[in-house]
Amino acid sequence: RRQIMVGQNQRLAAAHVRGKQIYQSGELGKALSFSTSFAHGGPESWSMDGLDCFFFKKRQAVIGSLGDLGVHKIDLIRWFLEDEVVQAAAMTGTLEKENCTVDDTAYGVFQMKSGILGQMFAGWVLKAGESNGTTICCEKGVIKMYENPKYSVTVQKADGENVFIQAGRIQTNEAGGQTSSGVIDAFVGAIAGGTRVPITGEEGGRSVAAILACVDSARTRKFIR
Repeated sequence: RRQIMVGQNQRLAAAHVRGKQIYQSGELGKALSFSTSFAHGGPESWSMDGLDCFFFKKRQAVIGSLGDLGVHKIDLIRWFLEDEVVQAAAMTGTLEKENCTVDDTAYGVFQMKSGILGQMFAGWVLKAGESNGTTICCEKGVIKMYENPKYSVTVQKADGENVFIQAGRIQTNEAGGQTSSGVIDAFVGAIAGGTRVPITGEEGGRSVAAILACVDSARTRKFIR
């Protein structure tokens, strides 16, 4: 049989895997809200074509930072919470990139099927470093992943206890940051072992649907179900 796997590497990042294990343990209760971001200086910093890269061209890329970065973060949230987006709203803009016909900045808000609410920032406008943090607010505490440069997972409990975990750094476009994402290993392992790939085309499609709802919302200035 033939299989397709979508390269949603954020699901495989060590701190996200560890954070989900903590969440699923139940010690913090159910999630109430989330905040997540993915931003850097833009694809021209690493694309072979520089400022002429296809990312900036609507006819080729269709969507800008929302499609390049935002889709990874909403996929992460869907996987982490094992929940689906049922309503989305977004505002987008081209605030900094010259000769760019897609969004370079996007903010979205989401309602999940369970009722959980959250927000997301995706952008190509960060002039120093990268932003790749996610915070999950729960009934009995908070899980923060890739928010602390020293500890990739931080758990702040309502009783005052803090837990700091080193679970490895996330991939980055900065020099020296390109480590294995785990995507190729997961794909090859599934094919070689005759099992179902962990991130199917259907899964990828659900995350894209949430981003397309954001696109529609930014265009119509309405919440999109």
